[in-house]
Amino acid sequence: MNNAEKDVFRTIPRKIGTIHLILLEVSGLDINNFIGSSTDGASNMRGEYNGFSAWLKKKST
Repeated sequence: MNNAEKDVFRTIPRKIGTIHLILLEVSGLDINNFIGSSTDGASNMRGEYNGFSAWLKKKST
């Protein structure tokens, strides 16, 4: 995998997160009221430091 491909995989969780934040805001929901998340287990979703779950945890605290 080349560097460009790696960059794409590093940015996917942030893009997914941004989309979720927009959807929550439009729906009138506060991310700080959420107590958990569920993913399909893909590495870009569950990554301990850079995955969507880690990003969500940082945003909600």
